[in-house]
Amino acid sequence: MSEEATLKIDKETLEELQKLAEEGETMDQLARRLIETARGIQRLAGELDKLIEAEEAGRFDDV
Repeated sequence: MSEEATLKIDKETLEELQKLAEEGETMDQLARRLIETARGIQRLAGELDKLIEAEEAGRFDDV
């Protein structure tokens, strides 16, 4: 995932959290959503690590 895509996800997440706050979501609800988002980012980072390792090992040319 490119840095631009990551920034887009972060911006979209922030916009979603702001929208939820305006709609009256509690801090607990917002915190849960933020934790879910962080876990998703961790999964994506893990997949990116696998792609980088494969590329470094020469298992494919285009990542």
